[in-house]
Amino acid sequence: MRLERFYENTEILHVNTEPDRCYYLPCDAAGNSEQILLNGVWSFQYFPSVAEAEDFLRSEFDPKKMDKIPVPSCWQFHGYDRHQYVNLFYPIPYDPPYVPFDNPCGLYRRTFAAENLKKDERVYLDFEGVDSCFYVWINKAFVGYSQVSHATSEFDVTEYLSDGENEMYVLVLKWCDGTYCEDQDKLRMSGIFRDVYLLRRPKDHIRDFTIRTSYEEAVGKICVRTEKSGTCTVKATLKDRDRVIGEQTGESICFTVEQPVLWNAEEPYLYTLELEIEREKIVQKIGIRTVEIVDRKLLINGTSVKLKGVNRHDSNPYHGAAVTKEDALTDLRLMKEHNVNAIRTSHYPNAPWFSELCDEYGFYLISESDMESHGCGEVYSEEDKDWVSQIAKASGFAKAILDRVQKNVIRDKNRTCILFWSLGNESGYGPNMIEAAKWVKAYDPTRLIHYEGCTWQDWQKQDLSVLDVTSRMYAPLDWIQNYCENGENKKPFLHCECCHAMGNGPGDLEENFAQLYQYENYCGAFIWEWCDHAVRHDGNRYYYGGDHGETIHDDNFCVDGLVYPDRTPHTGLLEYKNVYRPVRVVSCNTDSGELILHNYLDFDDLRDMLTIRYEMTCDGELIRSGELEPVSVQPHCDGRVCLPEDCTTSASGAIPTQGKVYIKLIYQLNKELPLLHKGHVMGFDEIAVNNAEPVNQYVKRLLSGPQSGTSKAVGEGCLDSPQNGIGNICVAENARELVLSASVFRFVYDKRTGMFSSLQYNGKEYLNRPMEVTIWRAPTDNDRTIQHRWKAAHYHETYTRAYETRVEQQEHLICLKSHVALLAPTVQRILDMQIEWQIDEAGGIAVHFAVQKDPDFLELPRFGVRLCLDHALEQVVYSGMGPQESYRDKHRCSSHGRYESTVTAMHEDYIFPQENGSHYDCDYVEVRYGQALPGLVVASATPFSFNVSHYSAEELTRAAHNYELQDSGSTILCIDYAQNGIGSNSCGPEVLPQYRFEETEFTFSFKLLPLTADKPHKRRVRYKGKYPKKFEEKYKELQPEKYGDMVQHVIDKGNTPAGMHISIMVEEILQFLDIKPGQIGFDATLGYGGHTRAMLECLQRQGHMYATDVDPEESAKTRKRLEDLGFGEDMLTIKLQNFCTIDEIAEEVGGFDFILADLGVSSMQIDNPKRGFSFKVDGPLDLRLNQQKGISAAERLETIGRDELAGMLYENSDEPYCDEIAKAITDVVRKGGHIDTTTKLRALIEETLQFIPEKERKETVKKTCQRVFQALRIDVNNEFEVLYEFMDKLPGALKPGGRAAILTFHSGEDKLVKKALKQGYKAGIYAEYARDVIRPTAQECTRNPRARSTKMRWAVKADHLLQ
Repeated sequence: MRLERFYENTEILHVNTEPDRCYYLPCDAAGNSEQILLNGVWSFQYFPSVAEAEDFLRSEFDPKKMDKIPVPSCWQFHGYDRHQYVNLFYPIPYDPPYVPFDNPCGLYRRTFAAENLKKDERVYLDFEGVDSCFYVWINKAFVGYSQVSHATSEFDVTEYLSDGENEMYVLVLKWCDGTYCEDQDKLRMSGIFRDVYLLRRPKDHIRDFTIRTSYEEAVGKICVRTEKSGTCTVKATLKDRDRVIGEQTGESICFTVEQPVLWNAEEPYLYTLELEIEREKIVQKIGIRTVEIVDRKLLINGTSVKLKGVNRHDSNPYHGAAVTKEDALTDLRLMKEHNVNAIRTSHYPNAPWFSELCDEYGFYLISESDMESHGCGEVYSEEDKDWVSQIAKASGFAKAILDRVQKNVIRDKNRTCILFWSLGNESGYGPNMIEAAKWVKAYDPTRLIHYEGCTWQDWQKQDLSVLDVTSRMYAPLDWIQNYCENGENKKPFLHCECCHAMGNGPGDLEENFAQLYQYENYCGAFIWEWCDHAVRHDGNRYYYGGDHGETIHDDNFCVDGLVYPDRTPHTGLLEYKNVYRPVRVVSCNTDSGELILHNYLDFDDLRDMLTIRYEMTCDGELIRSGELEPVSVQPHCDGRVCLPEDCTTSASGAIPTQGKVYIKLIYQLNKELPLLHKGHVMGFDEIAVNNAEPVNQYVKRLLSGPQSGTSKAVGEGCLDSPQNGIGNICVAENARELVLSASVFRFVYDKRTGMFSSLQYNGKEYLNRPMEVTIWRAPTDNDRTIQHRWKAAHYHETYTRAYETRVEQQEHLICLKSHVALLAPTVQRILDMQIEWQIDEAGGIAVHFAVQKDPDFLELPRFGVRLCLDHALEQVVYSGMGPQESYRDKHRCSSHGRYESTVTAMHEDYIFPQENGSHYDCDYVEVRYGQALPGLVVASATPFSFNVSHYSAEELTRAAHNYELQDSGSTILCIDYAQNGIGSNSCGPEVLPQYRFEETEFTFSFKLLPLTADKPHKRRVRYKGKYPKKFEEKYKELQPEKYGDMVQHVIDKGNTPAGMHISIMVEEILQFLDIKPGQIGFDATLGYGGHTRAMLECLQRQGHMYATDVDPEESAKTRKRLEDLGFGEDMLTIKLQNFCTIDEIAEEVGGFDFILADLGVSSMQIDNPKRGFSFKVDGPLDLRLNQQKGISAAERLETIGRDELAGMLYENSDEPYCDEIAKAITDVVRKGGHIDTTTKLRALIEETLQFIPEKERKETVKKTCQRVFQALRIDVNNEFEVLYEFMDKLPGALKPGGRAAILTFHSGEDKLVKKALKQGYKAGIYAEYARDVIRPTAQECTRNPRARSTKMRWAVKADHLLQ
C-alpha cells in the first residue's frame, strides 16, 4: 500500500496529534471514569517489509484472515520477527533520516462501540506507547501519525466516529527516523506495548494544568494554572485526607497550607487536588516539596539528601516492555526492601502511571527523555572526531530532540517525585541539547536538569550553564575525590551510572558508599542496573543477545542487573541493601557496651523508624539475643546506645573467653510504611568481640593432633609391617608414587606433580581425580576485560611439576617436602612453591605452601587447592561468612556463623555461568554424604575461602548459558588462600588496588581430615501394629508394587496410603473434557499422575499430553510410574516448571484442546513429615512445593511483621483468630525464639487458643491449624500470584472450542477462579462457563475424605473471538 513517508522525515514528527498535556484520567461529575480501555485481543498481521503490507483499505481485504495478538504487547513475544539485543550499535545502517527499505511492520485491527455520541462532547484516542512509529485509520479514514516510542500520542477522533460499531486500523513500523534517537541499551521490541484507550469528554473541558508547590517559613503553597478547551468555570478543591483545606474558582489558583506535612521519600505525604467543571472532575495527588542546590549540595525541603538509586528499564521476561502496574509494584517493593530511594528512568519516560506510584510510595526520580544516539559513536572512521554528538549537533534533529524532551516534561510535570529532568543518555552534546535544556529551564524552573552526555566534551567549548549537576558514569574513586575536593567545581557531582551490577557483582559498593557520604557535594549514585534483561523460553531458559539468530548484538551485556529477570534478587542486591542500611555502628566499646550509631536517614528519628535486635554468637552458635532499648538519634547525627551488661567483656563470665564471638545488630522497621511491613529487616552490623582467645574451638581441636583430628575416633593400627614404616603408617615408594597407608587410610602421592592422586578412608575412595593447585576461576562478567590478559598468561591451563620430594619422619607423622612449580604452555614458571605435607596416624593431612610468584605476571584470579571428590558428598557445613556468597570486596551482606547447606543449593545460578558461591573468611568446611554421615573436613588456623560445586571452573568458563552446564560427576571443593576481587569492571573501573591479588610471596596452610558418621546406623523401622501411624513406619504402603493387597485395604477403609495420592473427581473431569484421540492436552499439576494417566488412556495412544510440576522429588517418581505403565515421552512431556508458564508451552505446541488444573496439594506431599505440610506429625516447618526454591515457612515467620502476618492469615484462609495467632508468633520471634517445626507451630496455636471453651477447643485448634498451615503454604509458594497468572494466560493457551476444568480446595482459590471465568465469559472469550460448582459424589467423599472440600469449575473457549 502507499504510505506518506512521514517515518523518514524529521520535519514531520506527528500528524493530527493533540498538543502535549499532563497525564490524568478524568471522570464525569458522578465519579465514573471517562476512560474506555481498548486493551485486549486485537487482529494482527505481520509483514517483513512495509512495502509488502496489504492495502487493508480495499474492500476485498478480509480481516478474518488476520492473526490475533494481545494489546498491549511486543510482537516479538508472539512469534513475529525476532528479538534483538543491541547496546553500542544501531540495529540498522547509520543513514539518517532513512531506514531500511525492508522495514518490518505490524497491522493491528480493533472494533469498538461508540454509542449515543453527543454533539457537545469530544472523543480522544490515546496511545501511551508504540514502538517505533504508527499510522491510524478509523472507519477507513486516515486519522494521523505519531512517533516517540515512550510518549503518549493523543488524537481527537470525534469526527471519525459513527454511532455504534467502529473499525480502527493501526500500522506500526519497526523503524523510523526516530530510531536514530532511540538507541538505548535494551532488547529491541516493536508494537503497541502500552495502554490504548478512548476518553469521552465534554466539549468544554480542562485540557491541561500545571501544579507548582513551594514552602517557606512553615507555610506551603500549592498553585494551579489551568488551560481550557472551550469555555468552562474551574472549581478547585484541596483536601488533606478527608479535611477540606480550601475551595477556589478561576484559571490560576493558589492554596496556602499552614504547617504542611512535606513530601519526601521516607514519608511520601500527599494532598488531594480536585479540579471540577460542570460535567467533569479530575483528581490529582500532590505533595509539597522543594528541591534546590545550595552551596554545591542537593537540598530537598531544605535538607541535604543523598540519592541512593538504581537505573530501571521497563522489562518483563515474558512480555518485554509491556509491563503492568503489578510488575512495577514488584520492582518498587523490592527497591524499598533493599534501601533504594531513587530511580533514574533509563533511558526514557516510564508508563505515565509509574511516577504516580513513585509519588505514592516514596521514590525520588530522574525522569529521562526518550533520547539516546549512542550508535553515532560507532560509525567507521579513522579520524578522532566527536562522532557521538552528530545527532546532538545536526540541525535536522533539533526539532525531534526538543519534541522528545517536551513530551517527557509536559506529561509528568505535576509529579512530586521528580527532582531532575534528564535530557537523555549518551547522545554527545551540542546545540540541540542546549536548546532543549533552555526550554526546560524556562518551562519548569522548579526542578533541576541532568545530562551526562557532555562529560567527555571537555576538549571543546560548550555551554554547560544549563545543567545543574556534573554527571558521569563509572567514575573512578580518585576522579571523584579530585572533583569533590576541587573548590572551583561549583556543581554537585551525580554518579548517574556506577557499580555495574553484571553477574557476580558489584564488588566495590562499600567504597562507593563511603565516598558518597564523605563529600557533601556528591549528591547521589545510581547502580547500573536494576534488572537482568532476558527473554524466557522453554520454561526455564533465558535468552540474551545473539540467542535469537541476530547477527548484530552485544551478547549478554543486557544481563546486568541487581535482580534476575523474574525479580529474584542477585546477591549483589543483598550486598547493596546492607551497604546502604539506614543506620551504622561507627564505634563500639565491648568493654563498656557503648555503641555509637549514625543515622543515615534524611528526615526520620531512629526511634520513630527502627527497633534494634542483637544476637551474640560463639563459633557460630547463638548464645544470647534480645532487643536494645529504643534510642533517639536525629537524621544525619550520631547517638549513643548501650548493649546489655551480659554482652560486655567487663561483666564476669558474660562473654566466652574462648571462641570467635560476634555481636550482630539487626535493624528492623518498627512501623508499617508504604510497601514495607513492620518488622522488615533494613540491615545489620556485625561486631567482632576481642576476647582472650578468639579462635574457633572446633578448629583448635581439629588442628591439635591425631587424637582429636576427627569428629569421631577413626581407629588406628597398621595394615602390615613394612620395611619403611613410621609408627602405624606404612610407606611404599616407586619411581612415580609414594603410597602411605594405615588401618583406616591409603593415600597415593604423585611425585611428578607434588599432589595426592588418591585418598581412601576405610576403603572408600574420595578423589575422582588427582588434587590440583589452581589459580583459574571461571571469569565473572566483571572479569570480561582482565580475562583476556589472564588467558594470555595461560592461567587457565596450568599444571604442577615437582622437582624433588623428600620423605621425613617426625613424631607420629610422615612429612613429605616437595619443590614444586606451577607451569603453563609457552610461558615461564608462574609460581615457585615449597610444599610440605604432614600425614598423621589418623589420616589427617596438613599442608603448608610457601609461594613465590614471578613478579612479571599480573594479579592472579585465585590461589588454592582443588579436590574433585565423590559426587555423593552433598551435605556442607562451614564456619565463616554466609549464607550468601562472599568475596574480599563483596561480603557486606554476609555475616559470620555456622551454616549448613548442600552443594546444589550453594550454586548461584547466574544466567551467564561464572565463578560463584565462594565463602570468605572461613575457619572450616565439612562435606559429607549426608547429615551425620561420613565425609571430609578442611580447617585452618588462618581464615580461608572455599567454594564447592558440581560444576568445574572449566565448565563454567565454557558454557554460555546456565542451562548448558554439564555436571562434572564430582563434588569439586576449592580451598582458596585468596581470590582476586570482584569489582565492577564489566563496565566500571578496575578492581580496587586493595582487593587485587597481587602478592608475590605468601604462605598458606590448612588441614584435611576424615569425618566419621555421627550416629550409629539405624535399622529399618518395623511395621508396628496393623495400622501404624508414623509415615516412616508405613513401609508396606510405600511399596504398593510389592504389597498391593495391603494398599487396597487401606484405600477401602477410606484412607490414603502413605506416599500415594487418590485422584479426585476423575469421572466428572473426563465427562466434561470429552477427550478425543489425537488431541493435545495439558495437566497443570502432575502430582501423583492419576489424572494424567486417566486422560492419557482416553487418547488411546493418539495425541499427546504435557504436564508441569514444581516438585522435583515427586515428579521423578511419577515420571517413572507412568513410564512403567507405557506412557513414555512419545505420549507425555513432563516439564519441571510452574503451571503459570502455560503460555510458553502452548505457544510451542500450538494450543491445547483440553486443560486440567488440580490446585490441591498431593497426599504424598502432605503425609511426608519431611515436607512440613501437616500439623499432625513432627517435621521441619517448610511447606514449599519445591524445597530448592524460595524460603521455607519457618524462614518467612522470622521476618514477617505482626500486621502483615495477620493480614496474610485472613486473606489466605479466612482465619478468625488471625490477630491472636499473629501476635503469638511475632512475640516468640521478637524474643529470639524460632518456630521451625510443625509441632512448635501447632503447640503455639494450642497455647494461644486456651481461651476457647474446653468443649470447643479441640475442634477449634484443629481447624485453626489447618487454616494457618494453608495460609503459610499459599504464601511461601506464591500460590495466588501463580494462579492469577495462570488464569490470565488460560484463554490464550486453549484452542477455539477448547475445554478447561479446574479443581479448587478453598474459598480463596475458588473465588479467584470463578471471577476469572466469569470475566472471560463476559468478554466473549468463553462460550460457556460453570456458574455453579460441581462437587464430588457422596460415595467418593466416603471413599476419600480429602475430596470433601473439592469444587470443580469449567469453561469452554469460544470458537471465534469478536473482531
